[in-house]
Amino acid sequence: MIFPDINPLLKRLNGRIGLLGLLKFLMYRREINGLRLLMFGIKEKFRQLGLPMLAFHHIYKLVRKKEKYHYLELGWTLEDNESINSLVEEAGAKRYKKYRIFRKSL
Repeated sequence: MIFPDINPLLKRLNGRIGLLGLLKFLMYRREINGLRLLMFGIKEKFRQLGLPMLAFHHIYKLVRKKEKYHYLELGWTLEDNESINSLVEEAGAKRYKKYRIFRKSL
């Protein structure tokens, strides 16, 4: 699932999404120049066939056609998810954040 990254636009709204926020959204929506990939998954039996890399290549080609978008953020991948992290790095992306889950028994 890929959506336009509206986070920079939400900063302009200062947490207020009322009528004025809607007007600001309409005024500044052209400033949205990135995409966010929220979920990506391929069934386990198809992962070793190269389908993940083929899917990333297809996404890359679609995004490059639209000159409006300058980046694609693949957020919220866990640090220990080696399969997706290695795939993303093979596709040419760079990691700029790490997400960890800590456990503590209560």
